[in-house]
Formats: sequence, structure tokens, C-alpha cells
Amino acid sequence: MRGQHLKNCMERTDSLLPAELGCSLSHIKVLTRFLETDSECCLILEDDIIGGDRSIEDVERSLKYLPKDFLVICGGQQGLRNRSYLRGYETDFCGLYKVFRCSRRFVLRTCCYLLSRSAAETILATQYKKIFRADDWHILLRDFDNLFFLNVLSHPEDLSCSHIESERRPKETAFLRRALNDGIGKVTFNIILKIIIVWYSLFRKIKKIDVG
Repeated sequence: MRGQHLKNCMERTDSLLPAELGCSLSHIKVLTRFLETDSECCLILEDDIIGGDRSIEDVERSLKYLPKDFLVICGGQQGLRNRSYLRGYETDFCGLYKVFRCSRRFVLRTCCYLLSRSAAETILATQYKKIFRADDWHILLRDFDNLFFLNVLSHPEDLSCSHIESERRPKETAFLRRALNDGIGKVTFNIILKIIIVWYSLFRKIKKIDVG
């Protein structure tokens, strides 16, 4: 992303904390570099991710079960409050789910994901207009259909060394913090959405995703 373009984007952030803005800009830079190559897909891993060769091999094997356009969250949901609301449709590859659209709001982190060129282009097109958190997948991929989840990599549950989490760390109660940060309307919407996810899953072929 070039100088003036970057400046214009930074003037339209979504009330991001400094560490959140830094994370978003880092991922914008990585995706931009990816699109400058001839590669058809890219696996992005942050430095605190937990996994091994077998995990990467599983990610690679999943490629032949994915459509041409895709983004796969490769795990990393450990310790997140709303991870139990992740639901998805089973695919022909064991452990690979297409994420139920209502669950996208509760898929977080950018520590490990695999994406196609079109997914990178979709994310950058949104970020160039107004910078959002790098893991606001429900916003960044609003018009992108193929978001998948494959639970093969992990994220540390101890967040005491995380710059982002130290900036977010509350003095208020969890509910009050969310109400102040997100607004009563958004908090209420999320509560209703959770109810919809649970009940809708009972009547459709939507599985609860094991995220560890």
C-alpha cells in the first residue's frame, strides 16, 4: 500500500486501539505482498502460534477440498469467550467446516489463516476504505461466501504478554466493558444472535465446531 493511500486509510480507523491498528496494518502489508507474487494461496502464521509439521500438512491436504475462492481459519480460538457459538457445515475433508454465516461474528484472531488471492483482494478492498480490526472477519468478508474453519493450530491461553490484550484489559466488569466499548445495541444484538445460532443449529445440518 503506497504512502498517500496509507495516510488516507489511517484517517478512517474504526476506533482502534494502537496495538489493534498496528496489527491491522501488518496484515494489510502481508496481504499486499502476497498479491505481488504469483502464488495462488498464502498461509499466514503469527509468531505465537502452536503447531508442528503435521498441522501444516493437514492445512495443505485441505486445499483440494476447497473452492477456488476461500479463507480458512486454521484454529487459534483457545480461551475465547464465545468460541462455543462456532457452527458450520461439514465438508468432505475431516475437520474442515464451512462457517455458518451467523457464527462469523464469533470467529476471532488472525494468528493462523490460509486464503486465496480473491479473499486477500476482498479484505484489502474493505481495509482501503476504512481500517477495521484485522480479525473483524464478519465485516472484512461480508460479501465473501467461503469462510472455512480447520482446527489444527493453537494459540496460547496465557495472554499476559500480549500488547493488544494489555490495552484491552478491563477495570470494569466484562458485561459493562462490552456495553461501554460496543454499545448496548451491539451487545443486545450479539445475545440475540447467539440464541438464533443455538436454535437454528438444532433444525439444520449445522454442527458445533470443536475448537479446543
